[in-house]
Amino acid sequence: MRDTSPTSNSTATPAKISKRLKPSSARCTTPESVTVRSTIRSTATRSAATTASSARSVRSATATRATTASALNGSGGSPAIWSARLTVSTTPSAPKNTTGSNTVSAVIDVAGFEDDSITNGPGLRFVLFVQGCPHHCKGCHNPETWAFGEGCKYSVEEIHTRIRRNPLLRGVTFSGGEPFSQAAELARLGRLVKADGYELAVYTGFTFEELYAASSPAVHELLEQTDVLVDGRFELLKRNLLLRFRGSSNQRVLDVPASLRAGTAVEMPFGRWRTEGR
Repeated sequence: MRDTSPTSNSTATPAKISKRLKPSSARCTTPESVTVRSTIRSTATRSAATTASSARSVRSATATRATTASALNGSGGSPAIWSARLTVSTTPSAPKNTTGSNTVSAVIDVAGFEDDSITNGPGLRFVLFVQGCPHHCKGCHNPETWAFGEGCKYSVEEIHTRIRRNPLLRGVTFSGGEPFSQAAELARLGRLVKADGYELAVYTGFTFEELYAASSPAVHELLEQTDVLVDGRFELLKRNLLLRFRGSSNQRVLDVPASLRAGTAVEMPFGRWRTEGR
């Protein structure tokens, strides 16, 4: 979804992650973070029990990628087909921490943060880059976010606390990765940041029409919390460095509340965002 070409126009293309979190880094084991997915290390001293546990993690991650790939196969673009694809791809790859069948995990798989960005929407914004994306767009700005289950795990509350540390923020942006692959968890975080008065923007490789037709309740919950949606896959042949906050001309900047009321995509006038001019 991202353009890899550098540009002097800081508003033309969303920023590349500068604070990338690695599963093996110290950041993932700080008190701020929760349980992090273990990585396999081949050492002679590793215990059999630990090796077996790591192998199970790899099999789980492999199965998740296979499920995502399967969801993207097939021909045609009818709402029914895309609804099925989206339902599969929005299932979080990490195991849910549940206490009952209807309890949703409050853990988000994170690729990185931008605590004070000016390239992912108007004004000073907090940007959350999620880990995992089924789109794999050619020329993607952040291909390291494609693999599911390989980020750092943060609770919704931890991220919310981090956002509130900066009193100068105007808004919050969910990017990635594909935010709608963790729709339930991000909808919960979205409710918290909206209650604080922040504008919420979401970058997605899906179109509004695909999201609107999806059968997943979590997808609709996240849409309802979203003020601005930048939708559509990044298309390298349609790259335009003069566009504000998007990389290719097929992508749209949408007024989500107006779109939901109308039942169809409503673009911002001249691509302006709701908070511009305030």
